[in-house]
Amino acid sequence: MGLGAGFGGAVLLAAARLAGAFLAAAFFAGAFFAGAFVGAAAFFAAGFFAAD
Repeated sequence: MGLGAGFGGAVLLAAARLAGAFLAAAFFAGAFFAGAFVGAAAFFAAGFFAAD
């Protein structure tokens, strides 16, 4: 009982850590791409208005 519960808890903890790391990586990647997209859009908009 104790050994099985400890093993299950360790598996759950590892899964939670993995999910947390995955979510953090996805969040940072999403923030990076969103920032790059907004930056590129602002750059093109500035060039468009400057040419106009």
